[in-house]
Amino acid sequence: MPVKIAIVTEEKSKNLSLEPQIEAYKKRMRHAILIKELSPKKLPSLLLKPGRHIALDRSGSAPTSEKFAEQLFKGEEKEFYFYLGNAAGFSPGFLEQVNTRLCLSSLTFPQHIARFLLVEQIYRASEIRKGSAYHK
Repeated sequence: MPVKIAIVTEEKSKNLSLEPQIEAYKKRMRHAILIKELSPKKLPSLLLKPGRHIALDRSGSAPTSEKFAEQLFKGEEKEFYFYLGNAAGFSPGFLEQVNTRLCLSSLTFPQHIARFLLVEQIYRASEIRKGSAYHK
């Protein structure tokens, strides 16, 4: 059964320059990892769903790619929800409701770049798990 990942973004990016690369990574992973993107309008109901809920936030841990792969594929968990906030970040109340906080970088990125980095790191994690040469 493939891993299911939902990426929930606060705002729809008007900059589509990285969309072809994001879609290419999704296509490469489609047999093992299914990624869909969701609107934050579904946020209250999403937080009730079983699975691991991860907020991308600068207050989170900043694992190496290897550690991220280990965290993503350890255990029986097969559903993940990654939340990307807007430039103001998340409310403290929201952060209390997620299982994990993950920091991609201490730098601030536009939403489309953060989405690209996340999808690339998910792909990299899948390749680390397979032992491929991609990560080397």
